[in-house]
Amino acid sequence: MELKTLTWNIGGGKLLQDGADPLRTASYAEDGLDAIAGLLESEEPDVIALQETQRKEGYDQAELIASSLGYEHYFHDSTSESHIDTDCRLGHCVISKYPISQHRFGFFENPDAQVTWEDGSTATTHDKGFSSCVVSIGDTQIEVTTLHLIPFRMFKIELESRTAQGILQDVAGKLVPARDKALIQGDFNIDRPGVQPYLRQLFASAGLAEVAIDEPTTPGGRRNDHILYRGLAMKSKRIVSGVRTDHYPLIATFEVR
Repeated sequence: MELKTLTWNIGGGKLLQDGADPLRTASYAEDGLDAIAGLLESEEPDVIALQETQRKEGYDQAELIASSLGYEHYFHDSTSESHIDTDCRLGHCVISKYPISQHRFGFFENPDAQVTWEDGSTATTHDKGFSSCVVSIGDTQIEVTTLHLIPFRMFKIELESRTAQGILQDVAGKLVPARDKALIQGDFNIDRPGVQPYLRQLFASAGLAEVAIDEPTTPGGRRNDHILYRGLAMKSKRIVSGVRTDHYPLIATFEVR
């Protein structure tokens, strides 16, 4: 049996405006939820993990996408006020073709780091976290986790620094899967081919493997998005770079034995 999974930071459902600089956050201002849902429909993944999803009263991007795809199983957790649309909450979600159970949600350590931009304004790190669930495919159960870590580079936090090491130790302690078969995927904000060197404790205790990221997952050339797995055999991976969001979808197919 094959399992196709997709992880994607959709940046609040915004697309790059025509002619705008893809390296500027403000360039992603065109509403694009329909285009995002259209790509997901064409790919038909079994499990979808999205980050930087938005919701407010009467509007829920995870619900809208799941409904558009005809997927009955999903959850959507909010982590902080959105910096994209200030009347919304920002979060992450899992959408699945298959039944979901045992949903849990938690926050990671927030260093409350600040940065001053060129225009003199300041920003403070938002709360980030993770969500896990069990996806049941017949008698087979797979623990699926989605996550979003703080933008280390943007806040000038070196990955080898004491601050980053404290955060990553907290992450490692909270992500250990309870099931033999597991997927951990999301926006790690770690621009590397793999995250194992920064989450050694997690890999050692959980016996994880990871998908090697050998090409960018963002228009800026960074490899911030990653998929870790256990108890599955990876068959293929693909990064869909022909999109106008500020991250690209990362797709992997696994053999489930």
